[in-house]
Formats: sequence, C-alpha cells, structure tokens
Amino acid sequence: METMGDRIKRLRFENNWTQEELGNRVGLKRAAINKYEKGNVENMRRSVVEKMSSVFGVSPSYLMALDDSNTFQVESDVEISLNYYGTVAAGIFEESTTAYDQMKIPATILREDPEKYFILKANGDSMNKVIANGHYVVVEDFSKSDDPIFTSNDIVIVKNGSEHTMKRVRKTDKMVHLEPESYIDEFETQSFPIDDFNELQIIGKVIYSFKQF
Repeated sequence: METMGDRIKRLRFENNWTQEELGNRVGLKRAAINKYEKGNVENMRRSVVEKMSSVFGVSPSYLMALDDSNTFQVESDVEISLNYYGTVAAGIFEESTTAYDQMKIPATILREDPEKYFILKANGDSMNKVIANGHYVVVEDFSKSDDPIFTSNDIVIVKNGSEHTMKRVRKTDKMVHLEPESYIDEFETQSFPIDDFNELQIIGKVIYSFKQF
C-alpha cells in the first residue's frame, strides 16, 4: 500500500530529481522533503500540497494517496461552497454528529458538479496516517452519481444502519476489508464476506482532506 510519503518519493524518482531539487521547486529545504518522504510529518500544509501537486502534475488527492487517479487539474483562485454535514467516525462504526452548514474550498479540488460533493469532519484516530482527527474530508456523494464506483485503495464512508465509519477499502473475490491507517496499534481491520458487505451502504469516497481553508 502506497502512502503519501511513498508517492512523493516515487514521483521524485520518476522525474530524476534529488530531494534538494524537489525542495527548490516547491520552496522547501531538503530536510523537509526527507521528512515528508519518511512519513515523519503528519499534516502537510495545504499550500505545500497544492504546490507539490502542481510541480508533479498530479491532483492533490493523488499526491495525498487518497485516490489512485492522477488526473491533474488546472490551478484556479475560484472558491465554491459545499454542504458540511458534521462528523464521521474514524474508528469503529458509530453514530455521526449531524450538522448543516457550508464551507468554502478551492474549485480545483473537484472533478465535476459541486452538487455531487459534501464535507465531513473526521472524529477519531484510525486513519491518522492520512487523515488526522479533526480534519475535514471532501466526499464524492454516491447518491448523486449515475454510476458510483469505488475500488480497492479508496477511502470510503460506510453506513451500517444509523452508524458510519471512514476506512480504506480492500476487495478480494470473496471478502471486503475496511482497513485503518493509524499510528495507533489498537485499531483493527474489519472484514466482511462479499454478500454481507453488500447489505451495507457506501455513502461516498473521500477525494481530499484538509485542516481548514
């Protein structure tokens, strides 16, 4: 499984850049690039994510290892408002805290109609290698998609009755695994036979994570 640090290192190698050369392109010291590649920095600043994504020619969500699609989007200063619906458990299945508000994000994050996305706030540490507790996630709303698709390695929002959780999903021929990505060892993978998992509802998939714009 490729982490954000792995992805930065691989993209740097593909461009034949040293850590110092990449640092010069994004305005960081070599030591900072080294820390990012080793995963020693839990939360990369939004400005760094956007700059590094632009330098590599990939989307921010791809750089952050939230998505395997590396479609690049042109930079823009335009901001749009998305619905914010409250918290989602980044741990075991739990009831979510419901809220209703709007938050502004850069338009470059989205792939299509803004009506097909919403924002949640992570509550818990089971995904803190990629999404820290208290950070926000932009979610592609599967209820508004004509052909909702999630694949292995996507981070998804799963509903079980009135409870929700956010996890990395892995699929095999017979099983679906909801995997944590945490610095804390107490979180365990939740595994379901395909038939049982089909009874759960995939609300959507995470395409971006941020602390606060």
